[in-house]
Amino acid sequence: MFDNLTGFVSFALLLNNIVMAVTRLKRKNRKDKSISAIRRQSLKIQGFKPVIKNVDVEAIKEEFKKKA
Repeated sequence: MFDNLTGFVSFALLLNNIVMAVTRLKRKNRKDKSISAIRRQSLKIQGFKPVIKNVDVEAIKEEFKKKA
């Protein structure tokens, strides 16, 4: 008699616990990816260091003297 009763109780507990499905919206996924891409690009721009070229300052001064 108790075997049948425990089966009924476990079945009743399964009915009471509602399991919600987890879904991802495609629109939200696209938005999240675009926001992270923009963030990565801005961090890449912030960390950019321009190439420092060796400039002959004396040659530039002579060019200005010739023009003047």
